[in-house]
Amino acid sequence: MTGSAAAKPATGALAATALFASLAAYTVARSALRFAFADDFDLALGKWPPPAAWLWAQHNEHRLPLVKLLLAACARHGDFRVGVWLSLAIMTAACAWIARERLVVAVLAAALLLNPESNAWRWDVELQSVLGVALFLVAFTHARMARGTRDAIVVAAASLLLPLTGGSGVLFSAATIVAALVLARDRTLPDRARAILVAGAIATCALDALWMRGWTRPPAHAAYVAHSWSALASIAARLAVAPLGSVAERAPAIVALAVIAALVVTAWTTTTERRAVVAIFFGGALAVLAAIAIGRTGRGWIFGLEAHYGVVIAPLYVVALVAAPPTRIGAALAVLAAVACVAAVPTTTRESRLRERALVADCGTVPAEALAARYLPLFYDADSPHARAVVTDYLAHLPCDELRR
Repeated sequence: MTGSAAAKPATGALAATALFASLAAYTVARSALRFAFADDFDLALGKWPPPAAWLWAQHNEHRLPLVKLLLAACARHGDFRVGVWLSLAIMTAACAWIARERLVVAVLAAALLLNPESNAWRWDVELQSVLGVALFLVAFTHARMARGTRDAIVVAAASLLLPLTGGSGVLFSAATIVAALVLARDRTLPDRARAILVAGAIATCALDALWMRGWTRPPAHAAYVAHSWSALASIAARLAVAPLGSVAERAPAIVALAVIAALVVTAWTTTTERRAVVAIFFGGALAVLAAIAIGRTGRGWIFGLEAHYGVVIAPLYVVALVAAPPTRIGAALAVLAAVACVAAVPTTTRESRLRERALVADCGTVPAEALAARYLPLFYDADSPHARAVVTDYLAHLPCDELRR
């Protein structure tokens, strides 16, 4: 293949990724708010630079020092849209990375990872999922086509960073550890590359063990654990189709069965090199889905809030799509994904943006307690004494005059 011919697929892939990144950017510009939301109060507000003890401290079920560090840096000047834009930039880069050779994969991957219906583009803490997914997919692309030392370094580095992005990152790192050890047995790889893979796997195991040391489930989350098989199956089905947005919401169980069956067949029958590596990464993505379903079933399905899981579930689709041979079915799916993604943009609500403007207008004219009661949905997904207290304190220190400029 000539240089110009080889450049065409890559150019098309990047163009498709840019298209969906533009759609997601439009959603961010339209929906992202400057204020903290829910977990952002715990993860992004505080002194700079943040102390090491705070970075490593458990947040809900997670330890996410890398995410905390980035969020604290983004929130230094009080505008929480910076973290959302960072999430978008990282995910767009991941799409471009995995879609360098095939246009169909570019369109499908971007439609799944940059779905405008996901509330990832509203919530700074979603950087947790975005970072983990990006590292997992970068490790996958290099492990699947590993040829030398450079690929081994990328896999090892991504594996080591994954546990620093939270609980899903720890599960993703289990896949990178196993994949690295499998690759290390490949005699066609240079000895240095194989040594790097083994060293990275050992170091990641040690970091995972440190991550789990002293880990406890938050008492308030004990009720979230699955309490029945039927409830678990229902939530698992909804999670499985979360990357598809509202397209699959009407019949999640039926769509989930069809989608998972198709993805399993695709991943299992792939003719690409290193089928075992594909299966390992696919299994890692399935493990994340199962863990979220088990840990969140008791809470039920909260419409809108649970949409953010679409990003962390998307690797299940992407791994199978990247490994699949080019087919007309894939091209048809790409077209449908494009249509669904474009159609989703105009439906993204502007209610929050309008409420934000009303808050700015009222800021400083009424007591902070009254503002917190009136505008609590802008800051928390649930009403509680703790939420009201946190928001009241936050609003009491807002620079109202600066916000109105």
